[in-house]
Amino acid sequence: MTSEAHPLVIDSTLEIAARLLAWGKGHQDGWCSVEQAARLRDASGDDMNLAMGRWRRQLSVLLRERPEVRVVIEGADGYPANLSSVSGRPSMLFVDGTILTRDHQALAVVGSRKVEEAAAAAAADIGSRLALLGYTVVSGLARGVDTAGHKGALAAGGRTIAVVGTGIDEVFPPENGGLVSRIRRSGALVSQFPPGYGPTKTTFPARNAVIAGLSLGSIVVTASERSGTRIEIDRTLAQGRPVFLWKPFLGHDAWARRLAADPLVHLVGSVDEIDDIVRRTSRA
Repeated sequence: MTSEAHPLVIDSTLEIAARLLAWGKGHQDGWCSVEQAARLRDASGDDMNLAMGRWRRQLSVLLRERPEVRVVIEGADGYPANLSSVSGRPSMLFVDGTILTRDHQALAVVGSRKVEEAAAAAAADIGSRLALLGYTVVSGLARGVDTAGHKGALAAGGRTIAVVGTGIDEVFPPENGGLVSRIRRSGALVSQFPPGYGPTKTTFPARNAVIAGLSLGSIVVTASERSGTRIEIDRTLAQGRPVFLWKPFLGHDAWARRLAADPLVHLVGSVDEIDDIVRRTSRA
């Protein structure tokens, strides 16, 4: 695999306007799919003109304050390869940082926000070991497991991508401002939401679908039976990709053992085991 960066382009203002129209038509907290954008792209008249004007104003502010941010349109150069094969993918992404060809080899590290020190240490170690094996670590920048996974990858000199549940110009949680700066230099921040959009109860489930879509599989370090992390599990399985439940923390949970009956779900205790399954799955 080559390591050169894909060009990140702002292109197709009509597609962008359609995306904004979708937000104005009730898709605020979900994502606008390619199919929805295509239908709205045919809109004309005042709504389209208003959306175009709104976009230009938003873009002007964003690029003045954050000139490094780019927009990647579905179907154009720079749109992540793994995500491009997912049904319901976002029609465009805001990207701050670089998306490389090698980021196709990516795994998600996800889990609970409130975790004990042992779980945070395990997530950091998983992130580090994945990075040393050449994987890009994808997570959601949340407190707890997500933060630890990002930090572990960076500590090993690897790459990590943070998919955020806000606009690209927001930092949430606020204490991760320093981590965000490091991720920009060694990976990318990715958002499907317009600039200035804050976190809501539904932006995070929507971003979980993108985390799953960017990854060859999802490693769940900690989770309860009914949690936001379960959404990540469901999204990953719906995309036909494997889920790895971290056995040291989840092996005794009845819901995890039941879920492991699914052929795509694996109870695992080492990163080498995950790597072996991913490699075998890729060859299949």
